[in-house]
Amino acid sequence: MNHSSRSSRLRIAHVLWDGGHGGSQRYVEHLVRSDGWNDAEHIVAFLNDAREMGQALDQIDVPHLSFGLERGWELARARLLVTWCAQRGVDVVHIHCDSPAALLLAPVLRRRHRVVFTEHGDSLTRARRRRTLAMIWRTSGHAVDAIFANSHWTRSQWGELHPHLADRITVMHDFLPTSEDVITSRPVSAVDATRGDRVSRSFGSDVGWSCGAPTVGMLARLAPEKGVDRFIDAAAQIRADRPDVRFAIYGDGPLRDELEHQSEQLGLDDALKFHGFVDTPRTALAQLALTVVPSRTEAFGLTALESLSVGTPVVTFVETGVAEIVRDGVDGCVVAPHGDVEALAEACLELLADPELMHSMGDAGRRRAEQDFDRTSHVRTLEDLYLRIVADERARRPDLVRA
Repeated sequence: MNHSSRSSRLRIAHVLWDGGHGGSQRYVEHLVRSDGWNDAEHIVAFLNDAREMGQALDQIDVPHLSFGLERGWELARARLLVTWCAQRGVDVVHIHCDSPAALLLAPVLRRRHRVVFTEHGDSLTRARRRRTLAMIWRTSGHAVDAIFANSHWTRSQWGELHPHLADRITVMHDFLPTSEDVITSRPVSAVDATRGDRVSRSFGSDVGWSCGAPTVGMLARLAPEKGVDRFIDAAAQIRADRPDVRFAIYGDGPLRDELEHQSEQLGLDDALKFHGFVDTPRTALAQLALTVVPSRTEAFGLTALESLSVGTPVVTFVETGVAEIVRDGVDGCVVAPHGDVEALAEACLELLADPELMHSMGDAGRRRAEQDFDRTSHVRTLEDLYLRIVADERARRPDLVRA
């Protein structure tokens, strides 16, 4: 990987709305951190503000700039992105957000650079913006060299919104990040406690329960599309059958007060803990007996992949991108029909009653995460595509010289 060399074969500008804790931000951060690049320089543009991600990029010497847009429509200020990319000699502008200004600028950017777009699922949760985005894509779609979706589910949903571009969408599943919070061996879980295995650290210390208590949990932003209310409803049903089970919710967001009230109303205040944001998600997920992903919409589901990577089985609904990660009956359960809370609770109870099955699912999930969602393979595929579209354009326009 080459972050700063001015002689790199490729210079890529990644465009994000901001540097918050979302899935697209985590994807880009881990993408530019990868040592799988042969010869590439990365820079990151934040249309709004760099926030926490800016500090992380500083630590690895990745240049970045914030443009200070307050709304996604501020086209005049967003035009500074065009100048910045030209000054930096950028080859590929990779847009990772659905900001109207960024998409409207695609034809302008395309005059000097190749333009790539990845749908991470953001636009699928913004119903009020869909008609506007459809109009913008009809105007700007021709200027985008490649369109990626992070799952087949995302491709299907996005293609329905933009049918004239449906045949141009390529699926590239997200990858398993390699980070300092990777767990090489799980601490004692409900599986281990039931089997009586000897372990090196006690289960429950990080989730706040006594040793041996099986804990079912989830990790997500506390927002409507994540279905945290469904998890709490399912927890009440599980608790009625298994009073020993405890529950943990990792993450924060606008619905926290409402969800805490729901938990209290269902009598779960002594069994369910809200832990807030965690910066080492796999450490948290490794403490769980089961991870539940009850999302209403979920383009990919990095939480599910990270859960499998630490040997924690996943229970999720059908009809989201998570169902492409979790194999029903192999490394978790895919529950149908979508949104059936009673079926979700029943699936959790069945697994909790079968520790040996959970143990084998944990092993299968770890192997799948490592083998099928490798970051280096993802990076090399992406780099080859970047090089191909750049080479095609240089052959078509030999007068196009990098600044």
